[in-house]
Amino acid sequence: MEYYNPDTKETLSYKEVCSFYNTSFPIASEVLAETWYKIHETDLPTPEDGYRFEPGEVALVDGKYVKTWEKIPLTAEEGESLAQTAALSVISSSMARSYIQKASFGTEEFALFADAGLFDEWAPDVQYSKGFRLVCDGIVYEVQQDVLSVESQPPFAAGMLAVYRPLSVDPETGEEPDGSREHPYAFIYGMDVKNGSYYSYEGKLWLAKADLPACVWVPGTEGLWQWEEVETI
Repeated sequence: MEYYNPDTKETLSYKEVCSFYNTSFPIASEVLAETWYKIHETDLPTPEDGYRFEPGEVALVDGKYVKTWEKIPLTAEEGESLAQTAALSVISSSMARSYIQKASFGTEEFALFADAGLFDEWAPDVQYSKGFRLVCDGIVYEVQQDVLSVESQPPFAAGMLAVYRPLSVDPETGEEPDGSREHPYAFIYGMDVKNGSYYSYEGKLWLAKADLPACVWVPGTEGLWQWEEVETI
């Protein structure tokens, strides 16, 4: 909390004013010692292209002293720097959106990307290609076959598992899986498989017997001991 002396143009904190007079004043008082006036903060103005704002002088507005903002034109160097930052942000976002369409991640990561708004929201009357990833009601899905979306058949509708495969939740319960037998991960080609975790794949439950980074061996691969069939789901 700061106070302003209009005669000397000085600005002091509440504690400094108390120390100056070697006494205490009621906290948040509008005026101290009939000389120091409370400074009221104002919101930072809405950003404007080509300008920046810095704290300006204290001014008397509607009977109160307020801290104003000074509008300063950007230099050529500052403008270029801001443009570069904005451009890099756009490029970074574009690269991230492209990368998450192809790379393999765990269910927790897919959920995080969904929260970050990195996937397109499902919409009706859109032609989706096989392999495209999207989000619907906060859940990430991967399109399993080329499809023209229909309003009455969203990804979560009954019978749509053959078209939209959920990547961030259990396809049966809708709960976020944790790799337990009750909530297995949905196996995704190329994902990191964790030893001791359970995975669902093509209607069966599988137990991983070893860590399989970037796994390209689907559960049930002949002669592969790292997968153990547990039961039919």
